[in-house]
Amino acid sequence: DDVPREVPKKWFIRQMELARELSLPVILHLRDAYEDALEIMNYFGKMPQNGVVHCFSGSNEFAQIVKNLGYKIGVGGVLTFSNAKKLVDVVKNTDISDILLETDCPYMAPVPHRGERNDPSMTKFVAEKIAERYYEIPKDQRNGKCQITISTSFFVPKPFTAFQWCGQNDIEEIKKKQEFLEHCKHEYLY
Repeated sequence: DDVPREVPKKWFIRQMELARELSLPVILHLRDAYEDALEIMNYFGKMPQNGVVHCFSGSNEFAQIVKNLGYKIGVGGVLTFSNAKKLVDVVKNTDISDILLETDCPYMAPVPHRGERNDPSMTKFVAEKIAERYYEIPKDQRNGKCQITISTSFFVPKPFTAFQWCGQNDIEEIKKKQEFLEHCKHEYLY
């Protein structure tokens, strides 16, 4: 709060410029800065690799604007908290293809692990919550319709599937990651 608003805005703009120059995704964590962020996001428009609004905590209106700019809505353990009414409403009004399941590891573990160390294996609780409550798919009828795709944006600069690792030349590394994703796919089908 002691930093003048122009300072973080200046660096946010510079990071957006770098993302555009280097064709990298933009990962945003916004808190109490929606107007400033939106002004800058609108200035840049759709980015080459899009991005995600991590730990989304904005309104339905803000969600619609960022989705129109090509960003995904990052949803993690907070969705399972009893006080997450605004996020629950956003998720109910957001197409599943615009939602990115995520952790805020090691923070914000979902219920029933709230207060523990969070990790990617716990995204299954968020997926279950979305499938059950928001898309009204009972557990016995899911049959693999809700599936978690594990991504690590630090390693994968473009959208991908288990068999589409972009920017990687090392075949052995690709095989290891594909095996990991296959394991996750089988482990976390709902």
